Amino acid sequence: MRWLLRVPAIAVLLLVFNGLPWSGRAEDARSGQRPTMFYAPLATQLRLGSADVLGIAHNAGDRAPSAQVALAHGADVIEIDVRNIGGRLHAAHASPPGWMPSMVYNGPTLGEAWKSTDGVGYVQLDLKDTAAGTVNRIAAFLNRDATERRVLVSTSNFAALEALHERAEEVGLILSIGNPRQLQALQKNPERASLLTGVSVRAELLDRDAMAWFKDRGLLVIAWTVNDVAQLNDLVALGIDGVSTDNLAILDAIHWAEQRRDAVNLGRLFQ
Repeated sequence: MRWLLRVPAIAVLLLVFNGLPWSGRAEDARSGQRPTMFYAPLATQLRLGSADVLGIAHNAGDRAPSAQVALAHGADVIEIDVRNIGGRLHAAHASPPGWMPSMVYNGPTLGEAWKSTDGVGYVQLDLKDTAAGTVNRIAAFLNRDATERRVLVSTSNFAALEALHERAEEVGLILSIGNPRQLQALQKNPERASLLTGVSVRAELLDRDAMAWFKDRGLLVIAWTVNDVAQLNDLVALGIDGVSTDNLAILDAIHWAEQRRDAVNLGRLFQ
């Protein structure tokens, strides 16, 4: 019977939390961290040449407005961070603070974030939570709701990618590599590359040797997070296949470079 006595207290607590004038950091804690998106004019020209480089809007899918802005700037891929919060899949870069009841959290669900990316060629789900229950929920979501769109799933947890491979075969599997130890772990287990579609690598870790190792195994190489065009030009010269960025000017530059190249190639047909 004690739990019955707690019901009114819980109800009052929820009403108080939901009625608070949330703002600033508190609102980010309750609704999810805002994507770090900005527009900074490029200091020099993007040298894309004949390379095909996917422009990935870094965690832009965590909020509907940022997803729409990224689409307007020609993003090829919208990234959505995924977490299990209170037993539901949410688009969230960070977990809500421990003092906040999960019932109060009102950030977008994965389903809501998915709808906001309508029109993009690819969606990248970056798994921030790889517990077995979360991976099962993601596999169910992919098989039920994500069949009409091309999907990449990224995480540093290789076991989670293995589990998804068994349950969602059409999904591209991307291993995230954020430090030298993770890079060495993959190179010491080269057989893992056969399961992967590609790798998502912290830009500073990429050099000619690492790129050659990835390319020899037929892996797609994504660099993150790159907001400077000079650094991007160096990475394009190395042979990257995609770049994750917060800078809308970089998405613009990739999009328009590809548009101009397509127009030139089309024009040659009529010469």
